[in-house]
Amino acid sequence: LYPNPTNGLVNIGLELPHSGNAQVVVTNVLGEQVYAENKAIGHGMQRTSLDLSHLTDGIYFVNITAEGFRASRTVNLSK
Repeated sequence: LYPNPTNGLVNIGLELPHSGNAQVVVTNVLGEQVYAENKAIGHGMQRTSLDLSHLTDGIYFVNITAEGFRASRTVNLSK
């Protein structure tokens, strides 16, 4: 997940063994869901981006679930 901190646009790199759907959920520090999106992801190394510029400055948790893969990263939004 980069850049971090970000001014709104976040790039995500992930590698999956086979193609499938990925669910991206962003929550704030209170645990409230502030963004969610389903993305079709191919196999191998993939990159996708999120536009979080509509959110207020702060710390957010990006949670990705895809085909048995699960990851959580923290991102600092500072405009």
